[in-house]
Amino acid sequence: MDLVGNNHTLTISPLHTADARLLFGESTRLSSTGDEQNSLLTELGHLPLAIKQAASFMTKRHKTISQYLNLFQDSEKSTIALLNHMFVDTEAASSVSTAWLISFNFIQAENPQAARLLYLMSLMDRDSIPVSLLSPMFENTVAFDEAIGLLEAFSFVSPDETAQSYDMHRLVQIVTRGWLGDQGDELTGEISLEALRLASSSFPDGVFENWAECTKYLPHAESVLPRSLNASTQDDIFARAKLLAHVAWYLKGRGNYVAAQTYLEDARSLYEQVGEVDSVDALRVERRLAAVLNQLGHTDAAIQLLRETRDSQIKIFGSDNLETLETSDALAAVLSNTLFPKYLQESESLGRATLHLREGCLPKDHPEILTSLHTLGWALFRLGKSDEATMYLDKCLTKRNIVLGEHHPETSATATELAIVLLSLKPPHTPRAEYLIRNSVNVTSVLCGKEHPSTIITYYNMSILLRVLGKYEESEALQREQLALSYKILGANHPTTLWCIISLSQALSEQKKYDLVRKLVEGELEKRQDLVDQSVLDVLIMMEILGNTYVELEQYALADSMFQAIIAGRSKVLGDDDASTMRALHYLGRLRWKEGKHDEAETMLLKLLHQRAALLGKTHEETLLTATVLGHSFYSQQKYAEAEIMFRQVLGVKEQTLPLNDESVLAIRDNLEAALAEQQKYAEWEAHCRRTLEIRQELAPDGYHTLRALSNLACVLDRQGKEESKVVFNAIMVKIQSLPPNFMDDKTYAENMSAEEAEAFRAFQLKGDKDTAQEEASKGDEV
Repeated sequence: MDLVGNNHTLTISPLHTADARLLFGESTRLSSTGDEQNSLLTELGHLPLAIKQAASFMTKRHKTISQYLNLFQDSEKSTIALLNHMFVDTEAASSVSTAWLISFNFIQAENPQAARLLYLMSLMDRDSIPVSLLSPMFENTVAFDEAIGLLEAFSFVSPDETAQSYDMHRLVQIVTRGWLGDQGDELTGEISLEALRLASSSFPDGVFENWAECTKYLPHAESVLPRSLNASTQDDIFARAKLLAHVAWYLKGRGNYVAAQTYLEDARSLYEQVGEVDSVDALRVERRLAAVLNQLGHTDAAIQLLRETRDSQIKIFGSDNLETLETSDALAAVLSNTLFPKYLQESESLGRATLHLREGCLPKDHPEILTSLHTLGWALFRLGKSDEATMYLDKCLTKRNIVLGEHHPETSATATELAIVLLSLKPPHTPRAEYLIRNSVNVTSVLCGKEHPSTIITYYNMSILLRVLGKYEESEALQREQLALSYKILGANHPTTLWCIISLSQALSEQKKYDLVRKLVEGELEKRQDLVDQSVLDVLIMMEILGNTYVELEQYALADSMFQAIIAGRSKVLGDDDASTMRALHYLGRLRWKEGKHDEAETMLLKLLHQRAALLGKTHEETLLTATVLGHSFYSQQKYAEAEIMFRQVLGVKEQTLPLNDESVLAIRDNLEAALAEQQKYAEWEAHCRRTLEIRQELAPDGYHTLRALSNLACVLDRQGKEESKVVFNAIMVKIQSLPPNFMDDKTYAENMSAEEAEAFRAFQLKGDKDTAQEEASKGDEV
């Protein structure tokens, strides 16, 4: 029944801060700071009765506001005790708790379901409790409206503007939990399990499409879960396991991997408790736990768990079951991001099989088919099959844009990985890659947030793009920022953190900041001596960068020691015939050549060349690198004929696979011309010089390399006593004199011209002396 008509209701609103402070009394105010007073007012919700009650307690017990706050915030039991404290300055025994209890007793008599609803709401988070979470406990909407309306009438709860969710004052929540506890464990357990069932049935699976709903329900699920540990029936255990799994998958999507792992392990324990470890839901939990472990950097554990889960699913459901195929795809995806060749090959094989089976049982353009396209495309790229990878990832991106939309994490991931593949092509497809990465950065930042692990990875890829674009300083600044974030979010030894260190060191190396590279990598390796001792492959890459940095700094003894350690580590983990082991051997052979140990270098490089040719192929890029260094070794020993053979072989392959104006092609042309010059094969040398000059003039008519090409041509003409040499020398002089005063600002001059050359050029510009120019240009500039 209505005791007071609506027209006679008196609403007492929370007090403003200034008025609320007056209720503390002068002595209490003087013994506390403004911040302490504001903190307590916030805890009390600015409610006059609660403030007066707190002031009474502090006066009677000689407590300061700071001391009262400590008591109030200590635990719910402490808070309830304080709220039950009776006033000392009134004849009527009264407290906040007592005043509310009178109202609650009336509600319990008037509408028991409303009282039960208040109990249940007190176990949720107190803010924004959705109507959709509460209403299923009632038979119909009318019954819910009556119950919630009664609670609202007594100010136990208040609706939001749309009446789609309700808030409960913190003090009401605490007192209600106290009342519930007073009713005994049986009712408390009953209400807790009812809250669990409601949350479990309402919380959707944590996939991206449900993120908005998950966000709405998450605080309430997290409040209910620790209060429903008493689930004992199979239905309640399943409800709890389902809620744990759905919350975990949402948290994984939001980047909270540690909490996701905890929830999934709890769900797994519940399935074990009831002997349902081989059910569809239990095995799905296993797969998702493996995915979270992988995100945490526990790759080996993730692979093992995925293999076990897949084996169970094949045995129970068959290899073509959709759940089995999802696990197969997840395993292929994890394998594709390792550094083990056998895993990469398995990833491709598994990815192809999964795609084939999915295409046979799912509608065209089904999201799971698109996932397989993505997984297979990335596996192919990791195996060096960039052209085929481009085809699959491009197809996946086109379809994901249509099916999922551009603003979807999976679409963004495909765009980013396609961009990385495009940058690996010969020549790189830079404009499209730049568009894809920049767009992915924007999408991922908005969807996931700046500190999400996926955003860190996207920015990591952005730093790679910037290096390809020659924006090394920008790349360095970005990677420093992301490294700090990765340390903070993922930890020091997470693979993403290690790769951020690698990327930063590469950006510094591109700027020739070798002292900074040394300081960075030495410091990071010192922090991870245990990983160095374990020969962790990511750390061996850091060591490889450091070894090459020592070479640039001409600290050859340190470089030698580093390369020896890398070779030993990779041989132990990957074997002697692994491509990365051979790469370290290549660096060591190159070091021997730089040290002038030509016999030793030649022996090492010849052996490595045969090994690489047999395992990688004669035309593989790394085989060609070894052939090139071996050619330099021959040249240094004045074995010019052998050097010519090496350079010709490399040039022949490169001219078939790369544009003629590619810098690596032109560099080999220069090497071959040097070998021809030393053998006095003037006619052939001249022909090569003329072709090189044509290409250089097309690239940059006034560039440094064009001047060098002119100089080489003049030299070979002069060697043959041809009058044309004078014409070419004059052309060189004219070009030098026409250079602007700031010609060293040009990248080709700055990166290739020595200080002595620059000084000579400026002298030529000042003197305009053709004879001097001809004499200087013919000195030592033949190669």
